[in-house]
Amino acid sequence: MKKLIILLMLLCPILGNTQQWVIDLDEYTYSVTWSGIVSNNGDIIAVGQCGVSDTSYCPMLMQSSNDGDYTIHVYDNSQFNFADQKLVFGEIIQLENNNYMVAASVIDNKSQNILKFGIIVFDPDFTMTSSRFYESDSVAESISIGELLLDDDGTTVMCGNYKYIKIHSNGIEQTIRRPFFYRFDELGDSLSCRYVKPVQSSDPEYYMESFECFQIMKNPCEDGYIVLGNGSGGIASVIFYDNEFNFKREFYPKYNNGSSLFDRIYTDTWMSDDRMLAYGHTLGEHWELMLADLNLDGTVNSYKNIHHIADTSINATTVAMVNDTTIYGGFYKYEAFKGFNISGGVCLFNTDMEVLGTITLASSYLNCSAHKVLPTNDGGCMLITFRDPYPGFENAVIIKFSREDFNPIPCGVKEIPHDKLQAVAFPNPTRGELNIDISGIPENTENRVSITDMQGMVRMSRIIRGNGNLLTIDASSLEAGTYVYSVFNSEKELLKGKFVKE
Repeated sequence: MKKLIILLMLLCPILGNTQQWVIDLDEYTYSVTWSGIVSNNGDIIAVGQCGVSDTSYCPMLMQSSNDGDYTIHVYDNSQFNFADQKLVFGEIIQLENNNYMVAASVIDNKSQNILKFGIIVFDPDFTMTSSRFYESDSVAESISIGELLLDDDGTTVMCGNYKYIKIHSNGIEQTIRRPFFYRFDELGDSLSCRYVKPVQSSDPEYYMESFECFQIMKNPCEDGYIVLGNGSGGIASVIFYDNEFNFKREFYPKYNNGSSLFDRIYTDTWMSDDRMLAYGHTLGEHWELMLADLNLDGTVNSYKNIHHIADTSINATTVAMVNDTTIYGGFYKYEAFKGFNISGGVCLFNTDMEVLGTITLASSYLNCSAHKVLPTNDGGCMLITFRDPYPGFENAVIIKFSREDFNPIPCGVKEIPHDKLQAVAFPNPTRGELNIDISGIPENTENRVSITDMQGMVRMSRIIRGNGNLLTIDASSLEAGTYVYSVFNSEKELLKGKFVKE
């Protein structure tokens, strides 16, 4: 395996500067990574393409361990017997037999149109064992790679969209995107498919003319599937289908005034079988990252804007859950009034919708859009990015973060006899020092303390160790107001309370 470890200085808008290793595929003139998974043995498997230019490239798979060792597997387009066409790998899953299944698009070299899609199976050593290619349905003019889901019976479900041109009575042309579904066996053979073809407004899917699938998952409450994507009217929605891919119902999470909470929506966090923690972005006063506690009946229990920057558009990508106190959300942003310079990032939050830290990539990694964030087996995460192909910015970048990168600043603990403690947190109100009783925390364990304002913004987040009875924090830099303090480890919250800064 190859090993490339680079120290990268990251701009951290809340937590300051930190360092981490990066895999930068600068051995290729051109390379991008689109997506990836965590394999059964804990490795990261990324999919993408590489070559000498953005018009001459081959598909690739990259296997990376947590310490930065990696191997790249490149597949020549000629082995698929395409004339004047090339293959682009998209989504990937690992099957029950440990083989990998990859969805791919077949693209015409001249027009760059998507001609058909393929399902390719690789063994655990990344040798291709089977490939199947499918023409789009007769109603479709092109078909996009869909999202993949390994079903309980070992089959694979794909959900995506196909496109066609609709000509209105006034002669105006409109591009329509509607849902399609496939079910494949372990070789990639199609077992069933459905192309949504509503013809009258009474059909509940008639108004899904701007459909896009962000994520497909099993419904934990009943047979069938849940699709997070653009539903009726192009609104970010939770859409329900049965096992035969027939539409059942949909809802879009909304504010009290009826407007949509999300422009894009994901989840990897179920609070119960009928309740999810949704992550995405929205356009409110600003482009904002959004969390919402949703019931599957459409009830919005609570929501919170967790990150925004004035005059900057923020777009959520995916979310990855480690445990209740460690959930990573990928995002990328660009400054709308300063050109379209893109920077990727990751935010860390918990099931209480508290932001525990945020990292944004430094300017040296300009135009790296976060495409996928994946949990690693050490409690950290891997950020798979796509770098827009501008001169000097062509190479793929994959970045490993540890849990500690989001909370790097140490905090001191004073030894004070327990019988002299006056309160859980004191003085309260405080003008400077705040003392928190941590006598119940196991000794010699690493934990974290965070201070959050009433808007949900983390104002302080630091590593501590349970070596005494009292934790003393300097709160003098905080503005007057009410704050929440939390002490937690990698598994759960240990202490929580409020205090007032005068």
